[in-house]
Amino acid sequence: MKKRPIGDDDLLQALNDAAKAMNVDELIKTGQIKPDGNWYLVPDVNALPVHAQRKISKRRMTAKGLKVQFREPYRGVIALDKKLNRKRKA
Repeated sequence: MKKRPIGDDDLLQALNDAAKAMNVDELIKTGQIKPDGNWYLVPDVNALPVHAQRKISKRRMTAKGLKVQFREPYRGVIALDKKLNRKRKA
């Protein structure tokens, strides 16, 4: 399968996902992740929303299953996302 080049919309969506704060409580309520110390157990990583999958910073396979840590959005990414969205709306 041949992959297509990334387009402007795809790039802006990835930037927007990276700039968004993740609602961890919602993922816990829906059972997509379970807290385990500073880590989260993930029964099915493919069931996570795309923006949550993109925020995984560390992965570790343990006897309990897959554990992950998530990264916070970077200030520079948030500022760039705001700047590009203002230009796009204008």
